[in-house]
Amino acid sequence: MSETNMNPDITTVKVGVRKLKEITIYPLSIASQLSATELIGEIVAKFASFEDVAEAEVVQIFLDILKDNVGKLLAFVTDEKIDLEELTNPQLEAIVNVIYDCNYRGIVKNSKDLIEKAKPLVASMRS
Repeated sequence: MSETNMNPDITTVKVGVRKLKEITIYPLSIASQLSATELIGEIVAKFASFEDVAEAEVVQIFLDILKDNVGKLLAFVTDEKIDLEELTNPQLEAIVNVIYDCNYRGIVKNSKDLIEKAKPLVASMRS
């Protein structure tokens, strides 16, 4: 495949504890983005319920959430099988940043811009 046919949003990240390997991170399709966003929403809802939970419990709940969901999230963006034993926190953070930058940053910015543009229209409809 020639490079001119490659999606410019495809990127790579190096993962591994002892030996690094490069994995390909693909952008989300709209369908995958909706599914991933639903999963992320469920994760955030679990974290929001931590108001009166001891710190040690929060850590355990966090680890359980990671264990249950990291593989699901990674499956949305890569074809590689990534063993959590070979993934460090900074590497996971790099992957999450790529996912956010590629799939969500623009939507967040554009949504805010669209809301600002729509305010005068909404105001004129109310009067």
